Amino acid sequence: MQRNYLTAAVVVAGLLGAAAAVAQQPFTEASYPERGFAASFPGTPKLVSSAIAGKNPLGYYEYSVIADKNTYEIVVMQFSRGRGPTDPGTAYFDPLVDNFADGTHSKVQSRASVVLAGKTGAEATYAAPERDRYWLVDLIADNNDRVYLIASIGPKGHEASADAKRFRDSFKLLP
Repeated sequence: MQRNYLTAAVVVAGLLGAAAAVAQQPFTEASYPERGFAASFPGTPKLVSSAIAGKNPLGYYEYSVIADKNTYEIVVMQFSRGRGPTDPGTAYFDPLVDNFADGTHSKVQSRASVVLAGKTGAEATYAAPERDRYWLVDLIADNNDRVYLIASIGPKGHEASADAKRFRDSFKLLP
């Protein structure tokens, strides 16, 4: 009988060790000079891209990694030359924060100005408790007609987690 408990303890310890290994999965830097950024992801990002037609057509590039119950993504909106925002401020980012809430069927929990990668932008947290989805989102623009959305998504508490902040803080603009 004691041997069965020992075997069970070893199996449980092994499972806990495996879970810890997944939770401590390293983030590695991925660099995309053609999109002007680098960031550290917990895996190899998948790319989805499309063209968005309209009055001000743009390219849409989404780099994402799903790790456990969390998603880490960077969206690059590439405007036509000379059509991107120049020195955008709160008046530019506030509607984007609201549009993101509408598009994700979530509610804005907080919003603030932020400096990320040397650029002033906006940071917001969002909640959709009925789906147990919470977001930490940053929006910035560079000087090359691009707007970046840096998002970390997961269950309750993820929006304030060390991994969400580590992902956000790893984002940098490339020359």
